[in-house]
Amino acid sequence: MAIRRPSLVTALALVAVVAGSLAALGTHGYIDRALAEERNRLQPDIAMVGVVVAGRDLQPGDPVSAETMAVRQIPTDLAPSSGISP
Repeated sequence: MAIRRPSLVTALALVAVVAGSLAALGTHGYIDRALAEERNRLQPDIAMVGVVVAGRDLQPGDPVSAETMAVRQIPTDLAPSSGISP
């Protein structure tokens, strides 16, 4: 039994599939790197601290309880010295 050579169309199709796969992998890697750089630019690593704040608008005389308070993360250098930590 003789080994049959693949036809030119089959060989070109195989080359096209391999080239397309390599292009897709390269594009995926490029997009992942670009997204990571953009995330780092928009959200740099800044030390954050939790501060207790009013969870809704409070009127004078409103009771202060766990339901009316919330914890928010703010940059450490912007945290007030009189702030209450959770």
